[in-house]
Amino acid sequence: MSKYEHKADLSRIEVCKNLTGFLRTIQLTLKSGYRYYTSGHISRDKVINVINKFDRYYDICESSMDRTRRHKLNQPTVMLKLFFPQSGSDNDIFSFILLARPGINESIDHPFFFREKYSDAFDRKHRINVNGYEFVRVNKEQYKFDSNEKSVKVPGVVGAWTIGLSDKYIRDTQKEYDESLVKNNWFNVNAIRCSLTKSLPFHKVRKDYYYMRKFFNERFDEVVKSQGLNKGYVNLYVMPKQLGYMTAVKIYRLPLSEILSKESILKKVV
Repeated sequence: MSKYEHKADLSRIEVCKNLTGFLRTIQLTLKSGYRYYTSGHISRDKVINVINKFDRYYDICESSMDRTRRHKLNQPTVMLKLFFPQSGSDNDIFSFILLARPGINESIDHPFFFREKYSDAFDRKHRINVNGYEFVRVNKEQYKFDSNEKSVKVPGVVGAWTIGLSDKYIRDTQKEYDESLVKNNWFNVNAIRCSLTKSLPFHKVRKDYYYMRKFFNERFDEVVKSQGLNKGYVNLYVMPKQLGYMTAVKIYRLPLSEILSKESILKKVV
């Protein structure tokens, strides 16, 4: 018997088509207690076999009602999140993350916990990282924003999951910025500064942006002074003092069965 004989219902597997939506779905899943995870990439020609295997062992196609019922019976549950960009990806690669939640009394008696090399999203050294963003738990302060000429108050939250720039992305970007400054590569300096302003403005990303901007400006002043350059000589890209607020997140998604069909592989989501 083939180990892939089991066939998952691909119409029940949703694929996110935008990065913001993919990050948001992971954030909501973490909020529901799915703290253990493993992630990777799947080529389009292998995705059906992999999904069949995941469903065979982890029941990733079950309904939210079934997951809730099993959780209350102290049985672990697993969810799969897939990302395939709107414009497609190099070599038709899907990004995936499997997230597992222990039973209501913390049971981990489930194939996921002995078959997968999983990590704990609570562990700072093993935070979930996606395209330069990472998921962290923070205490979010109360804030306000204007909507349709009305002031909307958002209450603070203790121990909330939010998204920031990953430590590696920050280190690598600062290093590249520093090297570009020293070499007077102003084109690259401005490209880095401009790129940071396009960061998705999740809660911690806004804070990371503030400190990155401060670092960029201070290092620019130091290098210009040490090299005896005239500031007026450099047409430096001016970064806004802060990023705006993430007021709403649209999640564009399609069933995997539709993504894989020949008629819709290039279909645009509106």
